[in-house]
Amino acid sequence: MTLIAHIADTHLGYRQYGLYERERDLYKVMDEIREKILSEHVKLVLHCGDFFHSYHPPLAALKVTKNFLRNLHRKGIKIYAIPGDHDFPKRRALLPHRLFDEYVKTLGVGIDALVDRVEIDGKTLTIAGARRYSLVYKDTLLKVLDIIKAKTSGDKDKILMLHQAVYPFLGYERACELHEGNLPKGFLYYAMGHIHQPAKKRLSDGSIIAYPGSTEIIDKREIEDYEKGKKGFYLVDISGDVPEIHRVKLESIRPQLRRDVLYTQLEQQLLTISKEISERYSSKPIIHFRVSGRKMNREHVMSAIMGILNDKILHYRIEYVDLDVKRILKTEEVKVSLLDIKSLMRERLSDPKLAEFAYELYTLLARGGKANIEAAKMKAKHFLERGEWK
Repeated sequence: MTLIAHIADTHLGYRQYGLYERERDLYKVMDEIREKILSEHVKLVLHCGDFFHSYHPPLAALKVTKNFLRNLHRKGIKIYAIPGDHDFPKRRALLPHRLFDEYVKTLGVGIDALVDRVEIDGKTLTIAGARRYSLVYKDTLLKVLDIIKAKTSGDKDKILMLHQAVYPFLGYERACELHEGNLPKGFLYYAMGHIHQPAKKRLSDGSIIAYPGSTEIIDKREIEDYEKGKKGFYLVDISGDVPEIHRVKLESIRPQLRRDVLYTQLEQQLLTISKEISERYSSKPIIHFRVSGRKMNREHVMSAIMGILNDKILHYRIEYVDLDVKRILKTEEVKVSLLDIKSLMRERLSDPKLAEFAYELYTLLARGGKANIEAAKMKAKHFLERGEWK
């Protein structure tokens, strides 16, 4: 059996909410990933971008990475990586991955570093990869994919590593750098990164496109995936004619919980949450509260949380929902929904191009999410650079 571990979006060095404990949590997860890779007798590891949360990660992240890669390398495991949007330098600077050249082959930086070939279990595998390209550089990305296609022409067992948003895996087509049809044909496995929600799809030729998702909760919108046991990585068996994929669940992730609390039942519900934590969790969770009520005293809410849960949670966040305001807003929402936003922009903005740009920007930002926000930034930059606003 020839097993590949497909990992992405580990974001080492990220100090979520400014907490050093959260930075260490990500290092702890890497230890679990290493142990699971070794226990499964994996032959090849693919890390598909955002190994680090920044292109200048803290020393602790570099030390953890060195230990992780060195331990796998010593067991004869081949390792490949590509840069993502977080860990690729914005200016001319050393890619942090290059500190570990003796352990890992980094693909995707420069035309001569797009393709490599490796012998595993008597089979020659072609590994191709490209660094992350933002939406504004889509044409460049397509040219890079054409080069990869030419360089791998005639090779049989091929894997492509990318850190991109591919439609339909990210639901909003205009925010994606690639469509599924843009991927070069003939690869066994398309190892993806960038989208933090796990997803996979088998194509008509038997190949698979897969996103393993992030290995920890990097954003609160990922809590649902954690609750469903979807935080982890993929094991891919390429022994047969078509690849087979299996999910590996990670157990060492610090819990993050979402809890709705009524202001009128605050202390009672907090005591219930305290009991739940004691019975279910071995590590202190982070809790995202949504407190609903009228005439709420926020100091009282925080005092109650700290008084009841202080020694049981690592950190908490609060979203307040004022039921009186919500009722007013709900009434206003009926009026707003009757408006045709696009027509309103055309009416207010005399320039048709400016109105169209404003509407596209509004659509992207209204959808939210990292990829959509980045797409809005790129669209605004492109619009201004071309002078279409004049």
